Amino acid sequence: MQKLKQYWIIILLMVIVGGGLFYWFQWRPTQIRKDCSVKVMQINTNGGLDQAFEEFKQLEQDYDNNYKKCLRDNGIEK
Repeated sequence: MQKLKQYWIIILLMVIVGGGLFYWFQWRPTQIRKDCSVKVMQINTNGGLDQAFEEFKQLEQDYDNNYKKCLRDNGIEK
């Protein structure tokens, strides 16, 4: 009976550690990327579709820069 109890403790610890690793390396970065994407879209949205090509390229570059900055601020990218 004592051995069975030890196995449950080991299994429980493995599940907790595995869950923590999954959260830190999979779930958290995905949520940060999603949140950054939403934030940057709100910042860069002008609402006009009649923009010149150069203006569009500038918006795209601003989006990329702001997105990377948001990821850096949240500890995802260096």
